[in-house]
This record gives sequence, structure tokens and C-alpha cells, in this order.
Amino acid sequence: SSCHQSSKHSIPPLSLVPPHRPTPTPPDLSRNRRCLMGRLFLEYVEAEVVHCCAECGTHLASHDTIISKAFQGRHGRAYLFSDVVNINSGPTENRLLLTGLHVVADIFCNACDTRLGWKYVEAFEENQKYKEGKFILEKSMIVKEDEVRRKEEEGASASGDTDAAASEDSSAAQHLDSEVARAAVVAPE
Repeated sequence: SSCHQSSKHSIPPLSLVPPHRPTPTPPDLSRNRRCLMGRLFLEYVEAEVVHCCAECGTHLASHDTIISKAFQGRHGRAYLFSDVVNINSGPTENRLLLTGLHVVADIFCNACDTRLGWKYVEAFEENQKYKEGKFILEKSMIVKEDEVRRKEEEGASASGDTDAAASEDSSAAQHLDSEVARAAVVAPE
């Protein structure tokens, strides 16, 4: 049969085959329900105090939607919110928490995909049912909007200071260069 015969189109020896380079994995947008046609739509929370993603500053929840500040997350204190926006959920899983077994789904920032906490999908114990449909945001993963603005302002003023310092250093260097050039002209050889 022709399958076993040698052909002109044989496979090159292994050493001549270029090494396999894995193609980069595109970001997982399957969780991101708000990403339509390549454009990300984020909601703006209009409230006096707004909690934002600590990583990127995206609005997440109004301070008025906090139900309790007496929760524990993976990284320390956490808040229970009744309503959170600009998030997407991972798969649901059974998780044994301090208050018993719950079905939860980790939640992620829509803008930067940082894991922020989790959503309670189902509670098995009757006294824990009030958590269903509520959200845990870990305190270490969120900041108040005014803190985001303050950091941005500090960053802007700090970069302005470094620009001024760099300008002064540049002027001093130019002055020194001109002094050295004058000295070279006057100095005997």
C-alpha cells in the first residue's frame, strides 16, 4: 500500500522540527457576562460612600448596602453586602465555612479579574439562609472611592516632584558641563 512507501513529503528528522511554542492563552472571558463585542461595560455607583476594587478602582458597591462587617474572609475581615456590581462569578462549589456548609461562587472584578470574595448561592442551615444571594467582599480587596482619589492625587503630585527634581538635576548637569568646557579651553596642555 502507498501508506508504507517512502514519499517525497517525508517528516523531517526531529532535530529539524522547530520547537513547539505554546500559543498564549487568551484571558478567560467566559465568566465576564458584561463583556459584549470586545467592549467592557461597567456600572457607576452613585452614593455618598462607594467601595471599589483595590486593584483597579472599579466601583463595586454602595456603603449603604453593607449588611454586616462581622465576617471573616480568606485574607482577614470581610463585609457582607446585599448588592454588588461590576463582578462576575466563578463556578459554584460546596465550601465548609466557619458557620457551616454553603454553596458559594467566587466573585471577580469585571475590569481586572481580581478575586474579591464570594457570593452565597445556598445555605443549608436555616439560621444561615439570610446570606443566600448576598456577597462577601474581603476588606483587603476593596477601598473606598475617596481613598482611590487620594492615592491618584498623591501619585500625580509625587510624579510632578520627580519631574521638577529631574529638571533641576538636568540644569545642574548642563551648568557643570559648561564649566568643564570653559576650564578645558583655558587650561594649558
